[in-house]
Amino acid sequence: PSKSPSLQNFPAGDAQVKKLADALWAGCDGTVTKSVTFGKGRVFRNIGLDEALKQLNAVPELSGVDVSKVNFIHRRTGDADIYFLANQSVEEVQFNATFRVENGVPEMWNPDSGERRAIAVYQKVGNTIRVPLRLMPRESTFVVFRGKATAAPVLKVTRAGSPVWDATADKVETPAHTFSYTLWVKPKAETTLFGESTSGITGMDEARNDVIFPPQGQNSFGPGHAGSGLAVGTNGVMVFQHSASHFAPILAYKAPISGWTHIGVVFKDDQPSLYVNGVLVHTGIKSTYTVHPAVPNAPFQGVISSYERFSTAISAADIGKHMQVTKPSASSGDAIGAPFEVNVGAKNEIRVIASQAGDY
Repeated sequence: PSKSPSLQNFPAGDAQVKKLADALWAGCDGTVTKSVTFGKGRVFRNIGLDEALKQLNAVPELSGVDVSKVNFIHRRTGDADIYFLANQSVEEVQFNATFRVENGVPEMWNPDSGERRAIAVYQKVGNTIRVPLRLMPRESTFVVFRGKATAAPVLKVTRAGSPVWDATADKVETPAHTFSYTLWVKPKAETTLFGESTSGITGMDEARNDVIFPPQGQNSFGPGHAGSGLAVGTNGVMVFQHSASHFAPILAYKAPISGWTHIGVVFKDDQPSLYVNGVLVHTGIKSTYTVHPAVPNAPFQGVISSYERFSTAISAADIGKHMQVTKPSASSGDAIGAPFEVNVGAKNEIRVIASQAGDY
C-alpha cells in the first residue's frame, strides 16, 4: 500500500502507512526476492495465494478434487469432521480425495436416503486421510470422519489385476484417446440416425434415445477435447462427440435392435468401433479431438444393465467374456447395477457390493 485507505488524520495517515509498508517489504522487491521474514511471520510480493500457501507448507482442506466439477464445504463438530461434496457436472467423477483430517474413520452418508456406511478403503497420509470416491452425475454425499479405527484399512482393490479402488495413488487418471465400455441395452424407442461426421453440429436438436449424453469436453478438459456419448434405438446405434460449438456423430450403425442386446464401444486413438453381441459390426471415423468417456446419464427409453468402463482398448475376447458373465435375466429392472462398494460391517467384517463378476 502506498497510502491510507481513509482520509482520517490526512495527510499524516498516508505517511504513516508508507512508513509501515517500507518496513514490511524491505528487501522484498517482488522480482528478485519475492518473500522475506518479518518478525514471526513472512511477507510475500508478486506471488499468488496458492504459491504462498505452498511455501508455508499449508495443507489444503481438501485436495485431489477437480473444483470445476465438485464443490465442497467442511464443518467440524465436537466429535466429527463433516465434508459435503457435490458433483456439479453431467458426468461421473472418480477421484482420490485427500482430507485435512488427522483422526477418525471415514463414513459416507447419503443425503437422499439417509444411509450411512463405514468406508473400508482409505489411507492415512501424514496429517491427512486419502479416500477413493466416485460420484455419479449431479450426485452429492457427506463424508464424515469420527470414531477410532477398529481394523486396518483396505489400501487397494483390484479386479482381474486392474485397480478398482487405490487409496495409495495421489490421483485417478482420467481415460482419454483410448478406452472402452460395455453394457446391456433393451431399447423401447427409435433414435434418429445420421451420417458420420467430424465437423459442425449434427444431431444436437433432433430426437435421440441417449444412453449417454456426451458432456461438453472443452468445459471439462480444455480446447481440443470432446466428450463421447451413445444413443441406442430399436433401429440402430450412434456414437457422438461434443465440444465447444461442436456436436457430431462419429459412428453410425443401422440395424434392428430388439430384446436384451450387448453393446461394446472401443475407442483406440480417438477412433470408435462398435461390437454388438460380441461381434465387431462397424468402425467409425477417427476424431480430430481428444475424446473422453462418460457414463449413462440420460433418460433412456428402455432398460440398461451392467455398464462397465475400461481404460484400455479391450479385445473382442474380453467383450465376449463380459457378455457371458453379465447377461441380465428376464426380470432385470431398469437399473445400471449397484456401484462397487467396500464397506465395514457391524462386526468389523469387510463387505463388498460388486455389480460386475470377476476375481477381486
